[in-house]
Amino acid sequence: MSQTFRIYRQIILFCETVIIFCGCQQHDSVQPVMVKKSGNQPIIAMITDGQHNTGTLLAAGAKKAAEENQIQLVWLEPTNDEDVSQQISLLNQTIDRQVDGIIISPLDEFLLKKPLQRAQKLQIPYLFFDTNLIIDNENHVPMIASDDFSAGKFAADQMATILHKKGKVIVLRHSSLSASTLKREEGFLEQIKNYPEMEVVNSEYYAGTVDSFAQEKAENLLRLFFHGDQLKIDGIFVSHGQTGVNMLHALQAMNLAGKIRFVAFGTEDELVSGILSLKVDALVVSRKVYTGYAAVEAMAKQIRGEEIPLFLDTGSDLVTFKNYADSYTKAVLKPMEHLDELIQKIILKKNDSGVAENTLVH
Repeated sequence: MSQTFRIYRQIILFCETVIIFCGCQQHDSVQPVMVKKSGNQPIIAMITDGQHNTGTLLAAGAKKAAEENQIQLVWLEPTNDEDVSQQISLLNQTIDRQVDGIIISPLDEFLLKKPLQRAQKLQIPYLFFDTNLIIDNENHVPMIASDDFSAGKFAADQMATILHKKGKVIVLRHSSLSASTLKREEGFLEQIKNYPEMEVVNSEYYAGTVDSFAQEKAENLLRLFFHGDQLKIDGIFVSHGQTGVNMLHALQAMNLAGKIRFVAFGTEDELVSGILSLKVDALVVSRKVYTGYAAVEAMAKQIRGEEIPLFLDTGSDLVTFKNYADSYTKAVLKPMEHLDELIQKIILKKNDSGVAENTLVH
């Protein structure tokens, strides 16, 4: 993360009475978490998993909820997304400081179990947020996150709508190590079974995380279904933004872009441009801003002694050519520029249905 980006994150997150931590590179050394109460305002620590690419959106939503609930917010993150030891150190320090609540995106549920049990003994409430772990929730810890399996089902329903519930589809998977995309893929495959005249003819290819190889794998997958000069499939589903870009490049290289229905996840610039050029039919977008907001809102309720659900699916939105010009879709695509509007509209959708459901915006 650049120094400018880190400074920007600090500015949007911290009240004057809270000093952000800056993780050192050594695994066993983390600068101390400093907190100072302002009046009777509770202090909540949010400990992330180090996924910086989504951190700004989560942080923006969390800050807004903290302001609305008069909470001091401390945002803490490991220096990378695999450093469980740093996350444990941060968790232990926030417990030692006796903060009023802890929101954590766990890197390893088992290794965090002991410090979380200590927090429980000290009556410090905690919840999980924005995690891809499959949590063994025997202690009934509240979780605030996008349900990727449901989001995959949502994508399948959209594919069925585009294809009028008939046709052959392929799935280009992202990585066997990515829990979130695996859940999306499995949700898609499960939901497609509800459409008898639709068939997934291949879901075995993994693009991987190296762009040059990913495009090659996408092209190899497409070639499996060439008969003569025609491609004998009707739709393509991709569960990851950059993998979606790689598939789009493959379609363009083979002169197939716009000729096959294409549904993907993400808001990468090339995918959004693909919506406008009719080369991409639909994008499913997770509500990261709302996830940060809802996590702080839920913790505020816990601190006040109110009941909260054990799991809140923060939902997903859909971007298509048809709804691209809508004010809500503009907010979905540029959430930092339309933060208040986006959160308000998501809350209205949630209140109307009782859940923050996956939403098709007309």
